Amino acid sequence: MDKDRVFVKPQNLSFEQASAIPISFETALGALRKGNVKAGQQVMIYGSSGGVGLYAVQLAKIMGATVTGVCSTRNLELAKQMGCDYVIDYKKEDFTKVRTKFDVIIGVNGCNSMKDYKQILKPNGIFIGVGNVKQVTKALFRSFTSRNFSYFAGPMMPQKDYLSYAKELAETGKLIPYIDKIYSVKDTKEAIRYIITSHAQGKVVVSMDFE
Repeated sequence: MDKDRVFVKPQNLSFEQASAIPISFETALGALRKGNVKAGQQVMIYGSSGGVGLYAVQLAKIMGATVTGVCSTRNLELAKQMGCDYVIDYKKEDFTKVRTKFDVIIGVNGCNSMKDYKQILKPNGIFIGVGNVKQVTKALFRSFTSRNFSYFAGPMMPQKDYLSYAKELAETGKLIPYIDKIYSVKDTKEAIRYIITSHAQGKVVVSMDFE
């Protein structure tokens, strides 16, 4: 294993919490860096209650941004709890009708039209597509014709310092890995089924208990 991808566990996190940091934290960090998020900016996180989304919310707040989260009804309170200044319920509201114009929009696994995102971006704002292939591909093709669009392809675009940064943030109480459910390794099938069917909040962890 590459030594740069191994790091000492933060002392104040359980093994389950620590295991929930890679890949999602690295992806969120890379996406925000791609968007060059700065203090005072308006940032939207579409998909703010999932594994990548919750880390993106926390990181954007650490970077000094005002964060608007977009998620479903049952996840609104969690998104607020984890740092969103404002939340939009995409099941009840049209997120494109928000009055705010955004410097950066991080689209995590959303498959909306790029035109939808474009209308709520500032003239020099940027949309970063993250997550599933469809979302990333849409952003990739728009990036050829518009500087307002880009993408971040997770582990294919590594952030070499992300583990040391995550440890620093966790140990100072600025980063909280949110775990929806923990399954025994013998229940891995159920864990996968839950992820697919239930739109998990944060991360689902499989614990390697062999008892």
